[in-house]
Amino acid sequence: MYTQTLETVIQLADISDPTSDGIALRAVNWTLAILMLLVVGFGAYYGFQAWRKKAAAGANGIAEVREVAFGVIVIEMFLGGIIWFANYGTSLLQNFGIG
Repeated sequence: MYTQTLETVIQLADISDPTSDGIALRAVNWTLAILMLLVVGFGAYYGFQAWRKKAAAGANGIAEVREVAFGVIVIEMFLGGIIWFANYGTSLLQNFGIG
């Protein structure tokens, strides 16, 4: 059901790469990949800072790390969904066995 709806939306909106060589899609993929790496890096930094602050106070900092990790996972899922949607009409997803 979700796949049929997505295909209909893509066909009705005529979503495709406007360039002949696919540079716009490549730029979107690279930009989102860099954003995903930055999210992981900042998540690790803030998770470590929260853990260190709690550990210095003598408390258990794992709960703070869990909150940061959950936020990172949610953001990564959102960005991954954008990448999946952007690459839906290409053969990239079929190469991974997804589409």
